Amino acid sequence: MQLKYPLDKTTKTLIANEARDEMKRSILDIVWGAYTYYSTYFDNDARFYTALVSGTLVVDSNGLVMTTEATTNAEAAGIIYAPDGMLLKKDKETRCRIITKIDTVSNTNFSMDVLGDGSSQNYIELAIESGVIKGGTDINGTLTTVNLGSVADATFVTLEFRYLPERNKVNFYVDGILKGTKETGLPDKTTDVEVLMDTGVGTLDDVAKESITNFFEIIQEK
Repeated sequence: MQLKYPLDKTTKTLIANEARDEMKRSILDIVWGAYTYYSTYFDNDARFYTALVSGTLVVDSNGLVMTTEATTNAEAAGIIYAPDGMLLKKDKETRCRIITKIDTVSNTNFSMDVLGDGSSQNYIELAIESGVIKGGTDINGTLTTVNLGSVADATFVTLEFRYLPERNKVNFYVDGILKGTKETGLPDKTTDVEVLMDTGVGTLDDVAKESITNFFEIIQEK
């Protein structure tokens, strides 16, 4: 396009829009080259491998629905392994976020363990225990947690962690607000990541409990 000066308003708008679009493309190129990203709504995720202790696990339009039996200490659980070609590490900055709810929080334990090794250890955990939201880290089988607040029955809540290995820190967020930090007991950085997520819900009484997780995402620097 041959430009004529002074530029009219329409031409200025076209140039500005093109510059903005090119900037967006450049930013996306930088992000895709620098980060590994994965997300799922679970509704059509065929890679979910069930590891049921009891109860049921269903992946449908509601998301990931886990339901225990009406037996004390019954549990429903499942695992997603990292997709082929997705190389996650323990020594890279990582952000992870889930959206979940529990039908009845009393005497119900829910957890989502992320970045675990082949022995289901050395992970970062997002959990709800009898209505208390917790963030945890495991090193070689020893789990320690911090309390992050509380949640009511049948209420969706967004849980997030931001792992900063160079600073030996994990920040935990609830609905986008920083609620707690851990700087000790962090995962062994030398262990491989084999399990993308290991999740389950359990009941502590003889009442069936249900959790629904309808979103999971993780982003890690390469």
